[in-house]
Amino acid sequence: MNPRDTERRTLSEDARYELAGAAAAAERRNRPTALLVASLLVLAIGAGALVSSLSARASAGRAMRLEQSREEQVVRLAAQFEAIERQRQDSGTDTFAPIPDLLSRIETAARDAGLSDRPPIPGQRSERSEDLTRRDYTYTMRDASLDRLLKWVELSTQTVPGLQVSAIELRPEQRTWQVTVTFSRWERQG
Repeated sequence: MNPRDTERRTLSEDARYELAGAAAAAERRNRPTALLVASLLVLAIGAGALVSSLSARASAGRAMRLEQSREEQVVRLAAQFEAIERQRQDSGTDTFAPIPDLLSRIETAARDAGLSDRPPIPGQRSERSEDLTRRDYTYTMRDASLDRLLKWVELSTQTVPGLQVSAIELRPEQRTWQVTVTFSRWERQG
């Protein structure tokens, strides 16, 4: 091989740079960057739709549970009204008529149950609806005997027509029991 042949075969530096640039341009043309960008864009849109649908599903679930609890409450109240109406029809008295001596009857029930202390003046709260008022009476009583406290609650609901226990909390103390009970009664307005 002749040294002149090798000189002819070697490219000039400019030609090498030109060939390298052409090869890099061909490599860039052969890369599917448009497909990659399009697939990433579709993936981002899909992820956004997924997050949005999960959020809407959770919100719908919360709304459904709220409506179910409202429905249960309405069904429960309707059953209570029906029971009170049946009781009124069976007894021939107006269950919803206001009772002026209601607190005295509850006090008498405490005495009949064997409690030594008189019930204190209760906390009272009223809630009005169309032609009825729900009256709540909250008492806190202490006694050494849990049986006497529960007997008082039972006697109170038996002696006062339409009186119901809407909440009760029992708490043991050192030598006594404490009961906090809320009696509720619906009364006709007027």
